Amino acid sequence: MSAGRLKVWAVAGLLLLAAAAVQAGDAAVNRGAYVLNADQSGTGPITVVFESGFGQGKDVWKDVIAALGSGYRSITYSRAGLGKSSSDDRPRDIDAHLVDLGAVIDDLANGQKVVLVGHSYGGLLATEFARRRPEQLRALVLVDPATLGQRHAFKQADAARVLADDAALLGMLPPSMAADY
Repeated sequence: MSAGRLKVWAVAGLLLLAAAAVQAGDAAVNRGAYVLNADQSGTGPITVVFESGFGQGKDVWKDVIAALGSGYRSITYSRAGLGKSSSDDRPRDIDAHLVDLGAVIDDLANGQKVVLVGHSYGGLLATEFARRRPEQLRALVLVDPATLGQRHAFKQADAARVLADDAALLGMLPPSMAADY
């Protein structure tokens, strides 16, 4: 191979590595008073956004993302106050979490419809996001999701048990998460 061709291949290789670096790694989603920490990986044509369960950060999905491989573009993030995501120290309800999820998709999915994957509380958020913004979704995947009616059904079945479980959980949660709960 000539020196000229070798130089062209070397430059092309460096450009590909640079492009991959842009597609992978940390990303910040600025929310004004706080910043959500996200990770992006893969370069495939389908973007998958992962929403974690209550109290779980973005890293809970790392094995799933590794199993998907680089043929998909994966985005995961930690909700405000979790992991490396900052917070404005205000309690967040479902609506606030949905606004943040929308910001992650708007900022990082490059206008693509996404596959939204949600686990537990993240499944509740994913379901509600699908109701409110179905035009942004390609598919919805739920892993052992919580539902809005679930708590009401549990209270009807055994209100005392729900209150006892709530008290026990609140005793274990850090103050910022207890406020969200």
